[in-house]
Amino acid sequence: MLRFAIEVEMKGVRRQLGIEISPPSFSKERRTWNQRSGQYERIIAPNWAQSYRLLYWYLKTKLESIAYGLVSAEREFFAEIITKLPSGEQGTIFDLIGQKAIDNQLPGPKQESEPRIIEAEVVE
Repeated sequence: MLRFAIEVEMKGVRRQLGIEISPPSFSKERRTWNQRSGQYERIIAPNWAQSYRLLYWYLKTKLESIAYGLVSAEREFFAEIITKLPSGEQGTIFDLIGQKAIDNQLPGPKQESEPRIIEAEVVE
C-alpha cells in the first residue's frame, strides 16, 4: 500500500489531500528447492516486482497527465482520496461510497416536506 499527500488549491484555499493506492498482488508459479523432501517443487509465490512495476506505470501516467494540464490532481486521484464520514468510517472515497454509487443506492438530496411558496411583487 502506498500513502502520500498532495497539496491542491480548491476555491482559493490550499489543502492537503491524503491518497492511498493498493497495488494488486500478482502471483507466479516458481520452482524452488525443498530441503525437507530433498527435491524441487513448484509453488505459487507473490511476484512483487510485477506488482510494483504496475504501480510505477500507473502513477507515472497519472502524474504526467497532471503535469501537462490534462486534469487537476484532485480529479485524477478522486477515488483514492482518504476521507472520514460523519459516521466515523475512514477510507478512500471509492471504498466508502463507490459501490453504493455503482449500485445506484446513494441517498438523494433531502426534500422539504411542504413546498416553499415565495410571493414576489414586480416593481418597475
